[in-house]
Amino acid sequence: MTADSKKPFPKVGNLVPAFSLLNQAGDKVALKDFKGNAHVVLYFYPKAMTPGCTVQACGLRDTQQELATLDAVAIGISPDPSARLAKFEEKHALNFPLLSDEDHAVADAYGAWGLKKFMGKEYMGILRTTFIIDKQGRLAHVMDKVSGADCGMGSFVTIKSDRDNTKGGMRRFGGLQRTFQKPASFRRCLGSGEDQAAGGW
Repeated sequence: MTADSKKPFPKVGNLVPAFSLLNQAGDKVALKDFKGNAHVVLYFYPKAMTPGCTVQACGLRDTQQELATLDAVAIGISPDPSARLAKFEEKHALNFPLLSDEDHAVADAYGAWGLKKFMGKEYMGILRTTFIIDKQGRLAHVMDKVSGADCGMGSFVTIKSDRDNTKGGMRRFGGLQRTFQKPASFRRCLGSGEDQAAGGW
């Protein structure tokens, strides 16, 4: 697969691909479980317990109270088995579902699996991406150039701006046009050499 042949992201305004995966406790979690009740911050990350992915997960952990005020929940998806996810949860006191997508089928459906390059080598892996899904199961925003550290608060700001319909051009949930303007602080997370060498990027 080449970078050009990567599946595209779902279209903003369309229903997103359904999924049902095992969480860190070995229980099934489906996207439909949240329909009508919560906005979903769905983020794909390369590998549990690597430095960059830990920063991202802890940022979302620390933003759960803010997200809850907006009827929003976070869900992380990676190719890790449930047992590794359970260790990740325990080590960092994570407070949201971590789902196991070992065959990367869901990541592929969302356009979050593709060609990566590191130290001159090419390989297939998770492309760190966050999708904000509204209560009707439609895609509201794609955040594909946000660092792991910015993911939690960036998601909160985006959903709140949608709700408040501010003058910054933020699209309200349920609309069809993508007009999300990323703050200057948002940037692609390149990560450390240690993280990339560990396969965490």
